[in-house]
Amino acid sequence: MIMKKNFMFQNFTPASSVLSEAIDGLLTSKDDAAPYGKASKNSFFFNMLGKDIVKLGKVSYRWKSIVGPETAEHVFPSKIRGKTLFVTCSNSQWLYTMVFLKINIIEKIKSTLNIEFTTIKGDIGKIKPPVIQQNSEIDDFSDWQNEPVPDIPKKLPAETLNRIRELAGKLSVRRKWFEKKGYHLCCKCNATMILGKEDTCAVCLFNEKQEFLVKVRSALSEAPWINYECGRMIYTELSANDWKQIRSELYVESVNAAENLAANIEYQMKHAAEVDAIDIDCFKQEIQRMVLLSSENTPEKLDFEDPSIVEFFPVKEWWFLLHPNLLPDENSENG
Repeated sequence: MIMKKNFMFQNFTPASSVLSEAIDGLLTSKDDAAPYGKASKNSFFFNMLGKDIVKLGKVSYRWKSIVGPETAEHVFPSKIRGKTLFVTCSNSQWLYTMVFLKINIIEKIKSTLNIEFTTIKGDIGKIKPPVIQQNSEIDDFSDWQNEPVPDIPKKLPAETLNRIRELAGKLSVRRKWFEKKGYHLCCKCNATMILGKEDTCAVCLFNEKQEFLVKVRSALSEAPWINYECGRMIYTELSANDWKQIRSELYVESVNAAENLAANIEYQMKHAAEVDAIDIDCFKQEIQRMVLLSSENTPEKLDFEDPSIVEFFPVKEWWFLLHPNLLPDENSENG
């Protein structure tokens, strides 16, 4: 008699192994890791895109209602990268618990905020104190009339003037309340209340970095042969990751521009009496910029008359567009 294998034990994986793999998938890898805590220039805010910071703010604000008060005390969102939500867990038990909660959390975030995540990764760390919620103490604006009257144009309607004075007075009371709790205004924008010894809020830090990266990008675009060491001599705060990212973006832009010019030149070679010299010059410039960005060589080390240069070309046939005299003769091929 032929014994049939019990289908229940085919490709059987022990439950402990499944849980181990699930926890490994939840843990933040070294590549994903970023420091938590203060919003300094070395914090995760400097490694997040602006749209991800906005998403993080939305998720953090609604986190307690999404996961419940008990989970919110031990698990809190720390950053977002693409479609991955990173959370900090107070201990290993809650990190383990997140294996079972993350699917429901992802679904609830999607239904509540219309923000889509594909996975949640976590690490063990200190949970930040909850955002201070309004209560009776801060809502008591009874003494707002004792605040200094702001300078307001007198031409406004009386009702509008009174409303502005009321709002300004209550805002002043609110600010003093926060200052008693250890908050202070950002020294840059003078609009955001921040806690601790930091002088600048996360939004201003992010804007500072964006302005900084624009300067680096402009410099590298004008001198694509500059390497990271030279870049660091000019911009001491420049990180290797930012340098690679900017270089990669400029390379892609250069390749796209070269593709468009190559298509235009090929069309002219087939249908026009002669190729526009300006297009040829622009094509050569983009090819040179592209090769410099990919090789980090200086211009004098590149010989565009040497056929070996094509190893840096994403399309080898571009060599013949630079040297049309080397194109195979169609008549000789037909003959």
